[in-house]
Amino acid sequence: MPRYDYFCPICDNVQEEVRTIADRNNLCVCYECGSHMKRNEVYHIARDWFRPHWNENLDTDPVYVESKSQYKKECKKRGLTARCLL
Repeated sequence: MPRYDYFCPICDNVQEEVRTIADRNNLCVCYECGSHMKRNEVYHIARDWFRPHWNENLDTDPVYVESKSQYKKECKKRGLTARCLL
């Protein structure tokens, strides 16, 4: 299962959670203060963005990206700019 980073806006705690893709946006409770946490958008520099992969940051549901040109089209369709395409 994928790992996600969550950030607590109250106490600045950061914690990693193992969750299914479907559960990644569900509430996460901070271990330090008990408040609700927000999921961090983490971009891994070493990741090869242009191999086929499920991209979880384009939409509420993951989008399967097969090529760099498809990734460009998906970003343009959503009005997004990806750092890796600059």
